[in-house]
Amino acid sequence: MHGPFLIETDRLLIRPWEPGDDAGFREMVGDPEMMRYISGGMQWDEERIAEFHARQRRHLDSHGCCMGALVERASGELAGVCGLQPLRVSCDVEVGWWVAKRLWGRGLATEGGGAALRFGWEKLGLRRVKAIAEPENRASLRVMEKLGLRFERLATGRELGLPALDLEIVVYGIERPPSSPPIGA
Repeated sequence: MHGPFLIETDRLLIRPWEPGDDAGFREMVGDPEMMRYISGGMQWDEERIAEFHARQRRHLDSHGCCMGALVERASGELAGVCGLQPLRVSCDVEVGWWVAKRLWGRGLATEGGGAALRFGWEKLGLRRVKAIAEPENRASLRVMEKLGLRFERLATGRELGLPALDLEIVVYGIERPPSSPPIGA
C-alpha cells in the first residue's frame, strides 16, 4: 500500500485530481498556446480529458503517484499539472509539469518538478527518473537542466508510446543523488 500522494512546497501543492479542478483543467487543455508542446497545439476533447484522468487514477492506485493537480497554495487555484508517472512503454518513471499560461515565468515548473523528484527519491525509493519534451520546448529543457537531468537521447513518439508516433522527443534522465537514500536505508 502506498502512502498518500501529496507534495508540498512553499508555494505549491501537488495532489490527486478533484472534481473542482475540472474548469481549470479544461481551460488549460483548450488553449492552443498552452498545448503547443503537449499535443501539437490541438485542444483536447472530452474523450481525451476523461482518458487522461482515468490513466492518472490508475497510476495513483498502482504506483502511488501520478501527474497530479499543481495547485497554487496562496490562491487555492489550479496552476498546472505536475508529478510522476510511468512512461507508457517502459519501466521508466517520468517527472513532468505543465504550468498554466497565466503563471509562466515564475519558476513554478522548477519548484514543482524538484519537489516531485524528491518525492520519487524519498517516498517511492526510485533510483532513476526520466523527463521528455519536444526539442523546441526550450523552457522545459531549461527546467530539466536546472533540476540536474541530463540529455540521454532522441526518441520518437512511437518508441515512447505517445499518440504522435513520428514526433521527435528528447529524453533526459537523472539518478537518485547520494543525499537521498532509498527508503529503509
